[in-house]
Amino acid sequence: MTEKEKLELLLGEVSRTFAPTIPLLDVPLRWAVMISYLLFRIADTIEDAAHWSKETRLMLLSRLAAVIQHSESPIEFVNLLPNEQWVKNPADLEVLRETPFIIGELNKLSPEHRQIITNHVLRFIEEIKGWVERYDADNQLHLISLWQLTDYCHTAAGIVGEMLTSLFASHSAYIDDEILCHLRSLELDFADSLQLINIIKDYFKDRQEGRFFIPPAFCPEKVGDFYRIIPLVHYTFQRLGAACRYVECLPVEEIGIRRFCLVPIVLATATLDFLLKNKEEFFAGNGVKISRETVAALIIQAKQAAGDNQQVRQLFDRLTAPLNFSKEVNQR
Repeated sequence: MTEKEKLELLLGEVSRTFAPTIPLLDVPLRWAVMISYLLFRIADTIEDAAHWSKETRLMLLSRLAAVIQHSESPIEFVNLLPNEQWVKNPADLEVLRETPFIIGELNKLSPEHRQIITNHVLRFIEEIKGWVERYDADNQLHLISLWQLTDYCHTAAGIVGEMLTSLFASHSAYIDDEILCHLRSLELDFADSLQLINIIKDYFKDRQEGRFFIPPAFCPEKVGDFYRIIPLVHYTFQRLGAACRYVECLPVEEIGIRRFCLVPIVLATATLDFLLKNKEEFFAGNGVKISRETVAALIIQAKQAAGDNQQVRQLFDRLTAPLNFSKEVNQR
């Protein structure tokens, strides 16, 4: 197995969304995004380790930052990992154990790509440590306002969006300063909206693990008060519209990048629509996931539409029609 095949295998084991989309990117951008995703996944896995103490997670995040800065051996970092029993997804444990390999692949990238990734991953680690520090004595995190939720989404996803824009600009000769300015104005909507959907669909699972991301004012407890979460769904819908504009601002010559960005937006809108139509499943805490067959069909539609802005908008409008509550709200 080659190093590239191993990277693809690791990605496929931990990502349902990005495993089929990252290969849409041209080389060497593909490898840069793949390696960066795995590095973010390592840090994210540490943050999500609900059975580890806050002190353990903070220590591991600090040591991971030292590894990325080449002031600590990645092998020593792996040796620090606690007992593996906490891991619900064995693939996450495998990615953690492969930190030395992933760091080695990071070092093979061009200096520009390596610097972009390193800067943003270190920012992510530093900010996520701030959120871990907010866990209370019961090892729980409670967000109490939409502002806090938005701030958390910037840490968890917005930094990734900023990194992607930088990688796209460094890779593409078609992204000039004017286009880059437009992308910068929309990159947080692109990334944060996807994170918001993950938070909404995983609402009950996160609560079981001590993470109360959705502020109390928007928290539904039973099917009858599902209306509480509707304003948050609408807020997410609005930001998805800006995410769609992010795709439309990308040069049509960069069809791979446009497809890479459009596919997760399409899957996210379909997930929200599925949630609205399957409230009982949502409240049962079983998770909200569209079928693999639907995912495959949507990926095909997104890839076909990505090269034309009119088709991009038509696809987005069709998929998000059930999410546009503005007319209903104005009539009340």
